[in-house]
Amino acid sequence: MPLSEEKERAVLLMQEGNARWMGGLAATDRTQLTAPARRSWLEQLMREIDPDGTLPPAEVEFRARQRRREIMARISRLGVEKRLQQKAERDRQAADAALEDLADAMTELAGYEQLTA
Repeated sequence: MPLSEEKERAVLLMQEGNARWMGGLAATDRTQLTAPARRSWLEQLMREIDPDGTLPPAEVEFRARQRRREIMARISRLGVEKRLQQKAERDRQAADAALEDLADAMTELAGYEQLTA
């Protein structure tokens, strides 16, 4: 089934972006590419922290950087929690499968013992 024009465009843009990002860009180039977004986010945080502009600029920037660190730490923690949940689920599924295999083996053994008795 062919992709719609919109989906095909999205896929092409994703491929192009990945090729651009991974196509031999040095770390400094990547930093330069993301600098406008990082600065914009910091400015947004600064406006949220001091909407009236009453605090000194250095204090506003300091608080905004601290807020950004807090947000990134929370995102990191959520990622760790999610990975731990996924691992626990995989471990539970593996344990269930092992118990099922054991039950099957015991049933098979019981049937074999009845045949030989």
